Amino acid sequence: MCGAADARHGQRMNSRAKDLVRLFAATITTAAPAAVSVVNPVVGAVLAIAQPAAMVVAEYGINRVSEVASVESGLTGLQIAEKLAESESGIRLLVRTTEVARTAVLDEKLQALGRCLAAGVQDDPVIDVEVILVGVIAALETYHLRVLSIMSQPRTYTGRDSRSMVLESETDELKVVDYWFIGNFEAVNPTLTPDIVESLIGPMLAQGVIVSETTTSGGLGAYMITALGRRLLERING
Repeated sequence: MCGAADARHGQRMNSRAKDLVRLFAATITTAAPAAVSVVNPVVGAVLAIAQPAAMVVAEYGINRVSEVASVESGLTGLQIAEKLAESESGIRLLVRTTEVARTAVLDEKLQALGRCLAAGVQDDPVIDVEVILVGVIAALETYHLRVLSIMSQPRTYTGRDSRSMVLESETDELKVVDYWFIGNFEAVNPTLTPDIVESLIGPMLAQGVIVSETTTSGGLGAYMITALGRRLLERING
């Protein structure tokens, strides 16, 4: 019974994977609404008429992502889609990346999405992490990335601004680390004033690219970049 069920699941997956690859190929070479119309002609027609700007953004975004993924992996966009369609996690990565690419405008985001796709077809990829990164790329904007980039570098300390002990939340041990308060960024980038940084911290914490630790002086507010945050910067910077 289990063998028959597995076979049926495999057949369904193969059928869905073929449909996905076909749609992805259509999306790369035509506007996104045209690809949608393969499934639902009415939806495709409405999108094409009511959202011409969105159509242009979608077409450019998906083509740009495919271009970057091809350069990074050495495969064509279609080959990438076919390889990702071999697994459930690969399908999730392809679908999620395509969805985000349709509305992404920043080229650094599109390049990062392409690198996520390329990473998904490398030997022994951790595709689930790439899916998470795609979600983070969708959620964060330019100023978040500026703050994150600064946090990835060691802080410059003056005689009056020495390193302090921080209580690490995972181990409950005190250690000396580079951490950042919201008032530290303006000295590095004048546009990152404390009020702006304060508004950016919440989404960054929610996406897991930074973590807040407890300082020995009490309270929260010592922020540090996480491993996920550094991996995101790798995708952004190439």
